[in-house]
Amino acid sequence: MRRLIWRETSGREAGERETHFAFILFLIYLASFFLRLPARIPALGFIRFDFLLVGTITFFVLSNQSTKGSRLDDASKFLLAIFIYSIITLPLVEWPGSVVNNGMVAFIKGAIFYFFTVNLVTNEHRLRWVLGVFVGCNLIRVLEP
Repeated sequence: MRRLIWRETSGREAGERETHFAFILFLIYLASFFLRLPARIPALGFIRFDFLLVGTITFFVLSNQSTKGSRLDDASKFLLAIFIYSIITLPLVEWPGSVVNNGMVAFIKGAIFYFFTVNLVTNEHRLRWVLGVFVGCNLIRVLEP
């Protein structure tokens, strides 16, 4: 029994080591998103910094051995169903351009945060880091003006 627990823990730690770099990039993405760094620093906006971070983090998450072959949980299935439903019903709405420009972009951003959080925040230590970056960035935004 003790040996089984040790193997389970070491496998989980190996998965955390594999996603450590992606988690660091996720923290940078959080700071960049909430502080609106590409709007503040023109060079970051020019190279589409947030888009590059999302692509790199997605690559690392999808290439991770611990997430390969994992099934979707119920919340992920529900999120995917909402996305498919919104694409299918797009021709039926009165102003499809406004849906694509406003609603769909916000939905995709939320789905990105969900996907990264589910796959990268795997323990309490990482949760503390994410909450610390989130609260810190929002404190800066509130105290800045």
